[in-house]
Amino acid sequence: MKKLLKISVFITGVVLLQQSLEHLGNKAFRIQKELIDQQNLEPAVFFYTDSEQALEAEKLVRNQIKESEAFQ
Repeated sequence: MKKLLKISVFITGVVLLQQSLEHLGNKAFRIQKELIDQQNLEPAVFFYTDSEQALEAEKLVRNQIKESEAFQ
């Protein structure tokens, strides 16, 4: 019986982790899209991490995610 409970808890944990990762990925995608629209950025800027523009865009995305999580 304990083994069944442990397996159930493990599976529930995996499912919750998967859902939270999917939610965070969707949130980051929406924020990136908003930044591209608002600041007229080239969408490829998120793939070229060597440029200052890419670093600034990533900082903005991270900050907006942190701010949105703080208000939840």
